[in-house]
Amino acid sequence: MYIRSADATAAFALTYGNMSGRPKAREETKYLFVHKHGVNVPKWPHRLMSMIDLAAFHAYHPELTNVTGRLPYHLSVWQDSAIEQGLSLLVEAPHALALSASSISVAVMYDNDTAIGPGSTQYEALKLVCREIKEYFPIIEVVGHDEKPEASNIANKQCPTPIIDMNLLREQLCQTTGK
Repeated sequence: MYIRSADATAAFALTYGNMSGRPKAREETKYLFVHKHGVNVPKWPHRLMSMIDLAAFHAYHPELTNVTGRLPYHLSVWQDSAIEQGLSLLVEAPHALALSASSISVAVMYDNDTAIGPGSTQYEALKLVCREIKEYFPIIEVVGHDEKPEASNIANKQCPTPIIDMNLLREQLCQTTGK
């Protein structure tokens, strides 16, 4: 597991370049949302391999993403266990409708062609991200995107389930952080 340095400026430009003004600051931190995002996406020439790819995909194909063409995740945990930041944790990322203003988002990147979830090192990297964010921000709750109905306009959304057991993740975080 390692932290891969993204060209955050490029991801930021792809995310906010088509908007006027500055990105909106998050109001508060109530939630840490865990998402899943496939690395094999339609209308894209190759597998998504970085936050730059992810930002470009969302910018160029908003009709496929449901998030107005903007990068929806602050952080991503890739299949090689790399942790990559695409947006400042202090700005709003459009990942959970109205709850975006009070939350941080982390995406677990997975092979959506085979629907295989994270391996042990990727899962450990996810736990590390969650643990560190919980220590730094006064987060009330770590939640899966599908656990808050008001966070999506898609009925019966499965994100991050079934690839991540959120109850198990919360239990493990509680054991290591006491929170």
